[in-house]
Amino acid sequence: EVVVMNVVQQVESTRNFVEITDNAEAIQILLLIAKEKGMHVQDMMKTTKLQPAEIFDICKKLEMAHFIKENPHPEELNKRFILTFDGELFIENLRNLFPQVKDLLGRWEINLPENSNTKPSS
Repeated sequence: EVVVMNVVQQVESTRNFVEITDNAEAIQILLLIAKEKGMHVQDMMKTTKLQPAEIFDICKKLEMAHFIKENPHPEELNKRFILTFDGELFIENLRNLFPQVKDLLGRWEINLPENSNTKPSS
């Protein structure tokens, strides 16, 4: 049963990934979160002109694809959503593929997961 659940989760994650990469608004929100090192829904609304329901729907899909997560530090009220490690890797790939993304984000470093012994490649 565990193997079946893992496969189902991977299929769902892949489906969410495809939906995100085909959705310009989802990429826009992901880039905003990356640029600001976290962002709150109200700030996303001001910047994107999307409605709250649209933003929450996109954020849910980004969470299901493991690109963002809710900030575990409630004292940082202005950063409700932050990138996950997978989200940072995806952003790094976008930076390498598109000079405009590199210009938008400026200097960028991937934050390795706390339990990782791996060093980022140069």
